[in-house]
Amino acid sequence: MFLSKQVKQNLLGCFEIVLFMKAGFDRFSNSRSDALKSFLIVLVILPLILGVRVIMSPEYSPSLIVFLYTPITILALVGFLGLVFCFSKHYERTQYFYKYLNVVNWFNIAMLALTSPLLVAIALGAQESTQFESYAVFMIMVGYLYSGYILTHVFRVPWELGGFVAIFGMLIDQTLLEFADHIRDALHAV
Repeated sequence: MFLSKQVKQNLLGCFEIVLFMKAGFDRFSNSRSDALKSFLIVLVILPLILGVRVIMSPEYSPSLIVFLYTPITILALVGFLGLVFCFSKHYERTQYFYKYLNVVNWFNIAMLALTSPLLVAIALGAQESTQFESYAVFMIMVGYLYSGYILTHVFRVPWELGGFVAIFGMLIDQTLLEFADHIRDALHAV
């Protein structure tokens, strides 16, 4: 597991990255074991993501949503990480890949904190509204902005390249989500 000093260091790094402070990246290790341990954060946050999806889709069976979106979410993650690995290999930056995994997995905590007003509103039963949807779209765009920022600074590449990989990641996510929505609607119609 994580040492308390390591947790404090990584959370401070996340806070600094949220503020666009480059020093935040130096707080994360580049070790394989820390990168693999950081996937525990993803495993903890995944049920929250699925729970929000279930709440936002009351017309569908919760088991259908969980059954369908769990593999789609994992496939999107694996697809994006595969893209980042190919990118790092092509630009001869694989020595930073474990650090990237560590940073991006820990940064999910920061994104959870930034989206918490939306999550609290959903948990309290807020009805969808234009403001609600606007905040959700804004947070998605902020997530991709930080994704490009993290890619740029961890792999030490120009921001245009980091932004391109982040946008390509958005393409992967959105394509898989639309595919899942089509399957969901087809299964629901049966």
